[in-house]
Amino acid sequence: LGGPAGARGGLTGAVDLATTQGNYAFARQLTPSISGSPYVEDERQNADARRASALLRWSGRPSDSTRVDVLLQGGAGARGLPGAIGAFTPRARAADENAVAGVGLRGLEGAVVWAARAWGRVDRIDLTGVGAGAGDCAPGAPGCEAQISRSYAARGEAEVGLPLGALQWLTLSASGGEDWIASTGSGRERRLVASLAAADEVRLAGGVLSLHPAFRLDRVGDLWGASPALAATVRPWLSHAGDEAPLAAALAGIEMRAGVGRSFRPASFAELYLDQGASAPNPSLQPERATSVDAGIAYRRSGLLLSAGGFWSTFQDLIIYEQFPPFRVKPFNIGAARIAGIELQAVVPLPAGFTVEAAYSYLDAINRRPIPTQEGQKLAYRPPQRLFLRAARRGDRWEGFLELSATASMLRNSFGTARLPGQKVFNAGAGARVFGQLWLDVEVRNALDDQTLQDLFQYPLPGLTVTALARVRL
Repeated sequence: LGGPAGARGGLTGAVDLATTQGNYAFARQLTPSISGSPYVEDERQNADARRASALLRWSGRPSDSTRVDVLLQGGAGARGLPGAIGAFTPRARAADENAVAGVGLRGLEGAVVWAARAWGRVDRIDLTGVGAGAGDCAPGAPGCEAQISRSYAARGEAEVGLPLGALQWLTLSASGGEDWIASTGSGRERRLVASLAAADEVRLAGGVLSLHPAFRLDRVGDLWGASPALAATVRPWLSHAGDEAPLAAALAGIEMRAGVGRSFRPASFAELYLDQGASAPNPSLQPERATSVDAGIAYRRSGLLLSAGGFWSTFQDLIIYEQFPPFRVKPFNIGAARIAGIELQAVVPLPAGFTVEAAYSYLDAINRRPIPTQEGQKLAYRPPQRLFLRAARRGDRWEGFLELSATASMLRNSFGTARLPGQKVFNAGAGARVFGQLWLDVEVRNALDDQTLQDLFQYPLPGLTVTALARVRL
């Protein structure tokens, strides 16, 4: 809900309440390590969840060139931690609370755009029935005490954008703050977080060539990292955009791009110290560093998009998530890795409000850790192929969609000894505007009711799901 608040301001509020029983049927293999072993029926237990959250935002304009935003958000929830297939944990539970407060200012001084933001966040996670060894445990029993974690974060950010002549735009930014955590598992930890960044856009040859140099310097605790990058975009026939000749105007939609960069990705404070129930922390994580190159070509015109691109990256201390027995996942470093691939996309508008989309990706992710059992293996949880197809219509009275998402079989560990089967999911939906801006929709997920579907970490996914929605579009 929203409305005016004062002469030059507006107030927006939102409340979200959600609950699910989570006791759906699924199918699993009793001996998944044996290819082709039969499936048996089962029912998911301890997968219920409930959550409530609220948001309040005030926006105002002290002057015609200045805007102020104040945001308050809070939420609380509780859920079961059911465990992966073969490692069920019917007594493990998690409860959490969080709150965020922030203020932002944005203004215009001549040709200079400036912005400043400050925010703080508080989180609490309580875990019960999470055993230190295999499986869950009885809450309150000896050795099964509740695990309580509290984390805090505060940041201040500033950004300035200004023109350097008619064909160049420079953006400078800085941020700083701290992270804190107090946990029954990891004790008390804190770290300083700061960064400086500069990004430039230089247009040459009348906009035909655009250069995008950028540089970022980060300090996270005692770690320092630099992330330089350079990208270029070429539109060879941009000058023909207004031509009356059809071929010349069509060529103006062609765009070619290329880029190279070095990245620095430190582990988040949650990855290091925060036990989130289904995900365990790893305080020994090292920062991830990578060198990447990418290139591509795209065509855009009148809603039509055709694009193709390729990328290549080499990583040092790549952070990946792997199963951590008995029922959780945990981030680990891979000493060295190489990831390369291609991406294809097409969006084609059709008459009568119809649109057809297609996307395909191929990924070659190789573990280069110098260990005989791992070197040369594919990286776990990275499907080598993905396909997405969608046909949709949106009109003044009727709307609907059909879509297919497919992923190829992928490894589930770093040794090449276990695989997650390929998956195909069909979804569909239809809706109608029944009165004013009120729309009623019905969506069907997993329309083929495939009860063998799993997520990356062997958590079973629901079968056929039907959802009825009522929406008001303003």
